[in-house]
Amino acid sequence: MLGDLGPLYSYMRRYRWQYVQGTLACVATNIVAVQFPRVLGMAINRIQQGTTRELILIFALILVAISLVKGVFLYAQRWVLIGISREIEFTCVTICSASLKSRIQVFTSATAPATSWRA
Repeated sequence: MLGDLGPLYSYMRRYRWQYVQGTLACVATNIVAVQFPRVLGMAINRIQQGTTRELILIFALILVAISLVKGVFLYAQRWVLIGISREIEFTCVTICSASLKSRIQVFTSATAPATSWRA
């Protein structure tokens, strides 16, 4: 499968640092996401042991904070990686369009009639 991406490597190489940023954002998203069940488990254990409303509120706020931080990293990950893919797509379309335009000009000049028809 990676061999099929060979022609794109020259385009992807330009964005290697953005890929590193996107990968780090992906890793950070998953690190933060794994904390949610851990904190939820701690909260359930404390509720079973008997706890105060303030502690439950603190656990709820921690869970909300984890969700917000995860959302920020997920947004950054998507923003970077989707932005890269759009720039690569634009570059490929521009190159393809320029190639087609030059071929059309060569074809039309080679097959143009000797006289021009005017109405």
